[in-house]
Amino acid sequence: MAWSPSGQLIATCSRDKSVWIWAASGDGPMAGPADREYECISVGNSHTQDVKGVRWHPHDEILFSYSYDNTIRIWREEEDDWYCVETLTGHDSTVWQLSFDPTSPSGSRFVTCSDDRTLRIWERNTAAASSSSSAPTPLPATAVAPVRKNWRTAAVVRGVHPRTVFSVDWSAEGRIATGCADNSIMVFEKSSSAAAAAAEEGKSRAQEPPADVYEMVAAQPDAHSGDVNTVAWHPKDDSLLASGGDDGIVRLWRFVPVRSEEEAKELSDRERKRIAYLFSVEAAALAKLNGTAVNVAAAAQDRAAAAAEAAAKQAKEEEEELHRNCDCKDHGGHQHTLGAARTESD
Repeated sequence: MAWSPSGQLIATCSRDKSVWIWAASGDGPMAGPADREYECISVGNSHTQDVKGVRWHPHDEILFSYSYDNTIRIWREEEDDWYCVETLTGHDSTVWQLSFDPTSPSGSRFVTCSDDRTLRIWERNTAAASSSSSAPTPLPATAVAPVRKNWRTAAVVRGVHPRTVFSVDWSAEGRIATGCADNSIMVFEKSSSAAAAAAEEGKSRAQEPPADVYEMVAAQPDAHSGDVNTVAWHPKDDSLLASGGDDGIVRLWRFVPVRSEEEAKELSDRERKRIAYLFSVEAAALAKLNGTAVNVAAAAQDRAAAAAEAAAKQAKEEEEELHRNCDCKDHGGHQHTLGAARTESD
């Protein structure tokens, strides 16, 4: 599920192939989200298989959903109802996750990952947007999505992930992190030199804008002892990455650029073991991932133990307070209202 940018809408999805949109109701300027009721205002059934997730556009109330049917569907409100206005195809298997590029101020770029072991970077098709002068005719949410090309594939990363890519997240620094079924984490960046070469080639051929090129700048094999199901960059610290796996562990990773091979050689043995083999980008940008494991179960046990200790300390303090306020001379000979039961003194 996901909140819309305005906070007035919630989108949910389900294994029943549907996408539901809920709207907040409630009067008064002081009514907060928790004080309002939510009612379903639209149900979309354009997907033909289970819907894996939903994601709102970062600035506009446009909804994106992705599914086992290998597609991304785009939903927008038109004439008091929500319609599937575009279907993006290209993946050959389940689309597992979608993440928008924070470096794009207008939210014009996002990335998807898939069971087909690829990443696809999508961007707004500015040529199609400028040529569209009239509002499209909406179709019911159950109808097949119309053929529109407001978004196009800008790049495809293939041949890098050996198995399913379960998770993807785009950082504010422009790095794309992925979590994979081979237990690894990888980090990608857009290659400016390769993009420039591709642009020159595109000009010479007088074709559409050439595809961008994204290269792997870091990788961590065996990041977990099971599938890496989720990765997420810290919203403030762009070098800090969190990951979660089937091993029940959350790990925190630090992305640290290494400027040269000489600098890499100076890393300690412990640091060297943390490096997922250094991948050179134009003989300059090398990177490493330093990891710290956080055992979720152990952390929960520690919190429970601390809470029990605090409760015992509070109970002891309450009993001592009752003793101080009690008029009886023999505190051990009876039981106070609060605190532990006392036995007869010798």
